[in-house]
Amino acid sequence: MRRLWIGLGILVGVLLLLVVGALIALRSIDWNSYKEPLATAVHDATGRELDLSGDISLAIGLLPGVALNDVRFENAEWGSLPSMAAVDRLVVRMRLIPLIFGEIDLVLIEIDGLDVLLETNAAGETNWTFESDEDADTAETEPTPPEEGEAPRGQLIREVRRVVVRDARIVVLDEVADTARTIHIENLQLDQAGKADQADLQLEARYDAEHLRLDGEVTKISAMLGGAPLEFDLVLGAGGATTTTQGRVDLSADPLGLEIRLQVEGDDLAGWNALSGGELPSLGPYRLSLRTSGTGDRLQIRDLDLALGRSDLSGEVDLILSGERPRVDARLRSKLIDLADLDDSTASSSESASPDSAGSAPGESTSPPVEEDGRALPDDPLPIDALSALDGHVALVVERLETGSADVTNLDLGIDLDDRRLRLDPLSLETAGGSMSLTLGLDAKRSPPLLELKGDIEKIVLEQLVRIGGSEVIEDGMMDLHLDLRGRGRSVAAIAADLEGSFLLDLGEARVASQWAGIALADFREVLLGRDDAQSGRVTCVLADLEFEKGVGRPKMLVADLRSVVLFGTGSIDLGEEKLRLRFDREAKEISASQALPPFEIRGTFSDPSVRVDPMRLVGRVADLGVDVLDGDLLLSRKEWPEGCRNLIAAYEKAKLEPSKARKVTVDSGKQAVDALKGLLGR
Repeated sequence: MRRLWIGLGILVGVLLLLVVGALIALRSIDWNSYKEPLATAVHDATGRELDLSGDISLAIGLLPGVALNDVRFENAEWGSLPSMAAVDRLVVRMRLIPLIFGEIDLVLIEIDGLDVLLETNAAGETNWTFESDEDADTAETEPTPPEEGEAPRGQLIREVRRVVVRDARIVVLDEVADTARTIHIENLQLDQAGKADQADLQLEARYDAEHLRLDGEVTKISAMLGGAPLEFDLVLGAGGATTTTQGRVDLSADPLGLEIRLQVEGDDLAGWNALSGGELPSLGPYRLSLRTSGTGDRLQIRDLDLALGRSDLSGEVDLILSGERPRVDARLRSKLIDLADLDDSTASSSESASPDSAGSAPGESTSPPVEEDGRALPDDPLPIDALSALDGHVALVVERLETGSADVTNLDLGIDLDDRRLRLDPLSLETAGGSMSLTLGLDAKRSPPLLELKGDIEKIVLEQLVRIGGSEVIEDGMMDLHLDLRGRGRSVAAIAADLEGSFLLDLGEARVASQWAGIALADFREVLLGRDDAQSGRVTCVLADLEFEKGVGRPKMLVADLRSVVLFGTGSIDLGEEKLRLRFDREAKEISASQALPPFEIRGTFSDPSVRVDPMRLVGRVADLGVDVLDGDLLLSRKEWPEGCRNLIAAYEKAKLEPSKARKVTVDSGKQAVDALKGLLGR
């Protein structure tokens, strides 16, 4: 037993001598002599200077190490500051015994006062793009293989057990985007001790003024250097949300392989505004979860589940990033999308940011937008070039879409984009008591681009759709609409000026608040007195069948049954010139003063139309009315008119073919009659 204790004592003594000897050897080293070789190596690799003005010294303790003080790395020549990076103090601590045998077992790396500046100038150059010396660029030397029995050089550093970063600041300046962001790392710890392949990660930081915390596990650096995939299980607290992500990324694979699960839950999307630099709407609690897998050029998103306010979205997405253009294929479903909620939230944030928004009262009527040149149709180029950014197919099915006015149900939308050819097919939905089934195509490969719109809208109640400035312009009004239109151009105005095809509108009984309806229903007293008051009129039916050629629409049928008066229209609508040339004959359905009203015309531009009534034709109508009453022979306009606008058109065409009684009213006698009527009315 005594010999055992003597042996242990001798062993401990030898180890102490080795330790003391190692410490004496370390203290005898002139660490500052390594400054020049280290700075030279950095300059050869980057083309920039490494300033080691502070001392390199031995850090004595239970774990000895080397300390570097006041280290600075040169910035690009055009940089805003002389240094791109600076460190107040860097300490590298290592185990002593492995060092005796020629192995470096790093236990701890401590970095205090790190300051990094990342810049992008107005030309798009970045200060982290380096240029090495010419000799370093052109050298193609093969690595020297280790001697027999010698450990490979890559294994001299066995492990970095712990990394600690305190009080670090990273400033990101971008002159192109005109942005400046600051990341302040209060405390970062990467602890790789005690686990086979995983390391504990803790991060406390601020992004500008927003606090964030990251906790979890990641693969050890040494394991990744040995070819192991990066595996992680992290929880991020930021933006008032908790983000959990798990997965693996095989960095050694070609192409890159990854599998990631992501889940985000938060109280309000607007909590991310400070981090994103945008204006996200305030929609209340939200949740996002998904699973993604694939390679660096092909990704699959599965189990997508998004809940945002009252809205939801689920489905799957495939991303193909290789090829001439990226491709997106998505199959998405939703029970409810609340656009009204989104619009209200966006409007609220905009109004709070803009003092001018308080000037308009709710429901206040506004005029339709008019361009500076007086045109109503916008001539701004459409974003057609964006169609060349990607290809893909999106299938979206929404059970209910709330818009704030007319809600939509059973939305079925298919979007195909292939080599700048866009097609919406199907585009079907139910709304306002009816249904829509349309197809839209935009071929941007043609020059100019070709737009095609076909489909039917059936039994839509216009009252639920048509509002101007928050006020109703129509009540009731069940509408059918058939479209078969095509046009070429790069703007709405250009496409309208080239429009070809047919437009058929069939409107049922409604009440219209319109100045034109008031004129159509006015009696001859109002016309003679020049009254121009806006009125509301009952409409029994409206039928407009237009054929367009080179942007000019001409009515095949244009009739409006206004109960007591029927309007029959002819003329043209020029979308290119934005001019109206319409003439309406008025036929009374009952014996009244309305029988004396002459035809009227609507002329002018879309932005400034005018209504004209010929007083001479009025006198002729009054004279005709008197003759008919005296003779007891009323024209078709006083007979039983058929129901329905199509029947009215047929009856009107037949009446025009029948010979009518000659009426001789000269211009002079007409003028005399006008003067007499004005005298009777007290004008």
